[in-house]
Amino acid sequence: MSEISDASPPLAETNPLLTAWQTPHQTPPFSEISPEHFMPAFERAFIDHAAEVAAITHDPAVPDFDNTITALERSGKLLTKVSAVFYDLVSAHSNPAILEIDKELSLRMARHWNPIMMNAVLFGRIAMLHEKRASLGLTGEQMRLLERTYTRFHRAGAGLSEDA
Repeated sequence: MSEISDASPPLAETNPLLTAWQTPHQTPPFSEISPEHFMPAFERAFIDHAAEVAAITHDPAVPDFDNTITALERSGKLLTKVSAVFYDLVSAHSNPAILEIDKELSLRMARHWNPIMMNAVLFGRIAMLHEKRASLGLTGEQMRLLERTYTRFHRAGAGLSEDA
């Protein structure tokens, strides 16, 4: 096993997917992005998103729209950013290296999202809000987001019995 050199810059400094983009309108710097940047960026994004979801799930406060639905909606910004760039390239400018990453990434995405969508504690928070939705004083947009979040989790199998 090789030692990591102290002279090597941290991953975030060398991976354009993990830095703030200094481009017009903060568009992706496609000329700086290469296939080997994606998996490390996805790894970081999966870790960050899992930590954000865990914080929501284990929040000791009584579930409310802000600490559950809004927090869930705002989680995963890095994952959204990296995914958007990757899937844009897959659909518009793919190459053998990108397609190979796509094969591996499909499995990794499922491994990331399935535990989130099947998280009984998280779904319990969402379901509790969904049951009380008429009394929460939500705006139309908030009600729609709550409905969509509940439906997305429910369709993924959240709330099913162990046998189901």
